[in-house]
Amino acid sequence: MAKKALLIGINYPGTAVELRGCVNDVRRMQKCLIDRYGFSNKDITVLIDTDKTSIQPTGKNIREALKKLIAEGEPGDVLVFHYSGHGTRLPTEEGLFDATDYDECITPCDMNLITDNEFRDMVAEVKKGCLLTIISDSCHSGGLIEEAKEQIGESYVNKPRSRIVTFLVSIVRSLLTTCGISSNDSQRGSGGGHDSFTRESELEDGETVDMKTRYLPLDSYITLLKEQTGQTDIKYGKIRQTLVKVFGQDSSPNVMLSNSMKRNAHRGLLSMFVGKREVNTDGAGSEVKSKHPNNGILLSGCQTDQRSEDVYVTRTGKSYGAFSDAIQTILSGTRQEITNKEMVLRAREILKKQKFGQRPDSRFTQQELPACKPILTPKWVILTFLVSGVVFIPLGAICLFASQGVIEIVDQYDIDCIPLSFRDNKVRYIQGIEDKRCNRTITVTKTMKNPVYVYYQLENYYQNHRRYVKSRQDGQLRSPKDENDVKSCAPEDTVGGEPIVPCGLVAWSLFNDTYDFTRNNQKLSVNKKDISWKSDRDSKFGKNVFPKNFQKGFPIGGKSLDPKIPLSEQEDLIVWMRTAALPIFRKLYGKIDTDLEAGDTINVLLQNNYNTYSFNGKKKLVLSTTSWLGGRNDFLGIAYLTVGSICLSLAVFFSVLYLAKPRQLGDPSYLSWNRSAGGGR
Repeated sequence: MAKKALLIGINYPGTAVELRGCVNDVRRMQKCLIDRYGFSNKDITVLIDTDKTSIQPTGKNIREALKKLIAEGEPGDVLVFHYSGHGTRLPTEEGLFDATDYDECITPCDMNLITDNEFRDMVAEVKKGCLLTIISDSCHSGGLIEEAKEQIGESYVNKPRSRIVTFLVSIVRSLLTTCGISSNDSQRGSGGGHDSFTRESELEDGETVDMKTRYLPLDSYITLLKEQTGQTDIKYGKIRQTLVKVFGQDSSPNVMLSNSMKRNAHRGLLSMFVGKREVNTDGAGSEVKSKHPNNGILLSGCQTDQRSEDVYVTRTGKSYGAFSDAIQTILSGTRQEITNKEMVLRAREILKKQKFGQRPDSRFTQQELPACKPILTPKWVILTFLVSGVVFIPLGAICLFASQGVIEIVDQYDIDCIPLSFRDNKVRYIQGIEDKRCNRTITVTKTMKNPVYVYYQLENYYQNHRRYVKSRQDGQLRSPKDENDVKSCAPEDTVGGEPIVPCGLVAWSLFNDTYDFTRNNQKLSVNKKDISWKSDRDSKFGKNVFPKNFQKGFPIGGKSLDPKIPLSEQEDLIVWMRTAALPIFRKLYGKIDTDLEAGDTINVLLQNNYNTYSFNGKKKLVLSTTSWLGGRNDFLGIAYLTVGSICLSLAVFFSVLYLAKPRQLGDPSYLSWNRSAGGGR
């Protein structure tokens, strides 16, 4: 069994983002592998940038060294890759989904980025039975290997967007890119500037340290890339193209992949609807299938959305990475074997005690729950639309039939109940002392079984107006000890210095038209019991709260309340206080517990007291039965029928399209979530 390691430490000396502890991390790890785990020094490759006489940790050199490490690994071998240095993030390529919305990258000394996708491709090449352990002490390192089975610990990931959303996001990104702006600019405002790089802190043992984040924001990265390459026109949306232009075949294959995919972008619009997706297989962007993806284990210094710290101890001059130091502390404290899971959990505790915000990440504490990830193939799409149509159309017909079975009589009376002499000045009439009684006649067209519900309907009445809705005090409605709490009830809060109960504009404007019904000169009683919600009566209106000073001011808004009856029994008020969301609404006035036969003539004596004329409102009296679906409402049935018809039409359309022009599907094994089954990206 061979033991081989590749250790990378990059301090970026002489740059604005210089670190101090990365090379030290590598030296300590090299010593640990030799002394504790029996590695031979000749089998450990070290790439550092502080020794200019040795091979430098450029993007090309790191790739070649890591590929060589993996290629030489045989079943039973143990391979270790350790990286300490800056990490950065690039926004994902347009039209592609990434679990974190970014490509997490490590930053070689020449700024030739190595992406998380490339790491996954290299991990996929590990031979079966050979174990590769990746230790990364850099920012956002939890995303270097994104799949759940290749990590320990939580990782910030996103659910895949729908294709429509991805398409719209790509349009926005394209517009921003055209202006030279990255959709990732927000990260520059949160730790992106140099001012946020360094901070001073005090550890638990009292040591004063300078801490520097191992995160390289895009603006800093672009500055360094300009210095390294001499390119002066690098824009945020053109980083990938610049890397290909400058480094050519030495750049990340996944960066070059994006360019070839753009050439096929025009083919993707229809695929959003029929569930197809292009798989690029040409040139440097060709992808290999994963062979043994579970043979790579990632021990990362922080979560996908977090940053690792570079620490410099002021008193001793010692410098190190916080996560790397935690690993060394754990290993030096025990000679017993320690699992990766134990390593990460102990490292978390150490970092927490030392007040570091990062949380080490690795695979064993990551949720590995099975998930359903259907591929929207043409057959699945057609079947989905077909089933939706078959279900929605009958359901819509049933709902529409139930709604049509509701018998409803609507009588608008606001205009007819104004005497002809006042038709030109309705407000004066409603505010005057004239007799407001009005007789109406209603003919029952179909038999209405009891209970027959009596509603009043108001139109152009905005109970949802913010100031109106807030003009109430719910605590006062529940408890007598809060009757003086009227701070939100103005202008209807007090009369003569005494509190109004219930206070506020909502209660003040209580509907006060009344209806009396007779049939064949016999009175029809209107039952007003239990017309409000039981939860409102029991919880929102107190049994020992009584009206006080209500409607004693000027002007009078609406109905008066009996001061001897508690609010919990004033059901007209309770119904009214449940404010409506729309300007046209009905509220329950009462119930007639008698059948109304077809042909019956109902005489209604009403008091037209309520002022809706000031705002051109309308008043209607409604008699209605109900069904299992409630009152009459054709909208639900029509909506189901409409959606069902559209789904059925789409099923037919896509069936014809699929039969007329069948299209070869891509290999699902290339999808990232199928890697565990042998697929690769």
